[in-house]
Amino acid sequence: MINLLPLEQKKKLHREYTLRLVLVIVSGFIMTTVIGTVLLLPSFLLSKAKERVVSNQASLLEKKADKETADTLNNILISTKRHLTALSEDITETSPSLVISTALSHKPNGVIIKQVLLDKTPDGTLLSIGGTAESRGQLTSFSSAIEGDALFTSVEFPVSNLAKDRDIDFTIKVKGDF
Repeated sequence: MINLLPLEQKKKLHREYTLRLVLVIVSGFIMTTVIGTVLLLPSFLLSKAKERVVSNQASLLEKKADKETADTLNNILISTKRHLTALSEDITETSPSLVISTALSHKPNGVIIKQVLLDKTPDGTLLSIGGTAESRGQLTSFSSAIEGDALFTSVEFPVSNLAKDRDIDFTIKVKGDF
């Protein structure tokens, strides 16, 4: 094929051809982007709406869980407070084992303890000590030692405990605020 066009004209045509080609490619890219955006816009809006709904439901569940947790914790705190109150009342009192061991620490040789009863009443606490003594002297020294202890407020020592000289069965009742 014969080229009848001058060189300058050829360059000008080549530039126009290249410009049109670039313009078509850029226009195709822009059209593809616009069409893709238009087609994806409904999906985007739908997903945003679902995200809002899920976020609202999550916040409602958190509030409900927080309320239930708060109620549960409140019940636990009330229960613990009751237990602590009950324990603090017991702490101010002398323990039963201390009361019994204090009373028995005054026991002389020859006195055998057979029973110990501790009874709490609204008026105070009553400790009953029962047993057998070999002689009157041992029994009276035991009673005197208990009366001399500051832990006990009063000691009931019946005279009938002294009816025998030997092998005396006795009961001593001790009162106190323990």
